[in-house]
Amino acid sequence: MKHGQEAAQSSPDMIERLHRVALSLHEQGLDQRAEAFCREILALQPEHGGALHLLGVCALEAGDAEAGAELIGRALAVRPYLPEAHLDLGRALLAQGLTEEAALSFARAAECGPALAGPRQALGLLEFDLGRPENALAWFAQALALAPDDPSVLLHTTWALKSLGRGEEAAAACAKAVELEPEYCLARLELAELLIDAGRLAEAVRELEAAGRLEPESAWRAFLCGRACVARNDVPDAAANFRRCLELDPEDSYGAVAQLVLLGEAATPVRAPLAWVRGLYEGQARLWSGSRKASGRGYPGPELLSRALDGVLDEGPGLTVFDAVLDAGCGSGLCGPLLRPLARRLDGMDFSPAMLKLAKATGLYDRLDEAEVVEHLAGFRAEYDLILAAAVFIYLGELGPVLAAASGALKPGGLLAFTVFPQDGGGYDLSPAAYYRHGRENVLARAAQAGFEVCASVEGVHEYRDDQPVQGLALVLRKPG
Repeated sequence: MKHGQEAAQSSPDMIERLHRVALSLHEQGLDQRAEAFCREILALQPEHGGALHLLGVCALEAGDAEAGAELIGRALAVRPYLPEAHLDLGRALLAQGLTEEAALSFARAAECGPALAGPRQALGLLEFDLGRPENALAWFAQALALAPDDPSVLLHTTWALKSLGRGEEAAAACAKAVELEPEYCLARLELAELLIDAGRLAEAVRELEAAGRLEPESAWRAFLCGRACVARNDVPDAAANFRRCLELDPEDSYGAVAQLVLLGEAATPVRAPLAWVRGLYEGQARLWSGSRKASGRGYPGPELLSRALDGVLDEGPGLTVFDAVLDAGCGSGLCGPLLRPLARRLDGMDFSPAMLKLAKATGLYDRLDEAEVVEHLAGFRAEYDLILAAAVFIYLGELGPVLAAASGALKPGGLLAFTVFPQDGGGYDLSPAAYYRHGRENVLARAAQAGFEVCASVEGVHEYRDDQPVQGLALVLRKPG
């Protein structure tokens, strides 16, 4: 064996042949065998850059991003100008939540590989995930200049254009992606949705039929078929498609139950499906900056809550700064600037990882937790002086559980500030946009049952949908001291 190793060590060609075999095995998905060859190479040449890089990629793809980053870093110490290694290091860093470090690696990959589209596409996706679609679009344009026939870059361009309200351009980019790769089902479904939004139903149906031949068991396709049927007032077929969507996706990631309720085909649930709300906010995290800019009006929800709180906080100087404040359902951190001056300690929670990433980037929070709001609040006893929940209760029909949990989490004398969409009458129902509207008297009754007293109530514009104002009700409740 020793003689064989010495022979191999004296034969770089043999080591490179082993490396080519390892690469081929990896391309075939035979990672365990590829790793074995890489380890054999490293036993002969411990700092072989190619073997270290491939071993790091295998570790990353197996879910061990930390080990992957370490191995690829070692590879770059040997081959510092290899763009593919910088790109893969960025992927490994991003998988660990190290966004800034990943961006630097992607930028270094772009610098080392001026003719490569991949690093520019990665930078575009990173900017998109950070809620900066205009920056993303610029990177995707650079990638397309280098790889004009790459359907994945065209699809990502579609997402950025869509988030900026440029639907016609988004549809054109997506149509080109489909033209280049007719079996790209994801692109066909994205195009179908854009066509439905534009009222081009016949074209949308053709895309849905083609997608059905590719992925007949797609829950998203069933949901979009339901939307197309709604658009042409075919209620029976719409209901059948939404029910099929639920069969394929029992967690209801697409909001099919809400659509059935709006069609009169199901009873109103006590809360929106968690999977749907999470997906909604994951998407909004990507579209947030672009959608707000596209509306030209901003998001007045935090201002509405600020007005409600001002009337309470002016009661005495002792209430102007709190020891502990919770931004429940903090989203991207839009209420952080309002709360930070009021808090010695500001915590945030949300169950959207993408939103929490944006909230962390603000630097305003002392702690951020990924959790569902009722469960999170129920885990505390007399912890907070103020809990704020902007645009959180609009996805809850029955408010009793969340109000009881908030009361338990507040200190005696603590405040709960939140917004709802009000309506006349009692109870609650679903709006056409699938958020809940609450009767004012019903909200006050539930607050009283949870032991709260009302300190302030302010109505005003909560947000804009399709450039139309949506009225909100901001309430500030106090837990008796």
